[in-house]
Amino acid sequence: RAGPDGRRLRCMFLCKVAAGRTYPALVQEMSHESVLQALGQGHDSLVGQPAATGPGGAGTPPEESGALNYDELVVYDERAALPSYLVVYSLPG
Repeated sequence: RAGPDGRRLRCMFLCKVAAGRTYPALVQEMSHESVLQALGQGHDSLVGQPAATGPGGAGTPPEESGALNYDELVVYDERAALPSYLVVYSLPG
């Protein structure tokens, strides 16, 4: 959908999230099995933080190494996330 100035509009939900008991996950630990193990130990969510270097070593871009660019919180129960705001914006240019 286009805005009044003809630029494409983009939408993003901002949510309130109940993280519960979090598991601090490293990129190297993000296998399906390790996630199931963490959830089986009573964790409700995973928290990932960007590392200075990813598994590819120093100088490897995050998109190539699998490292995170930003902090991430992953919840596995949809009831833990409550959409609270809808932000509508367009990019310049």
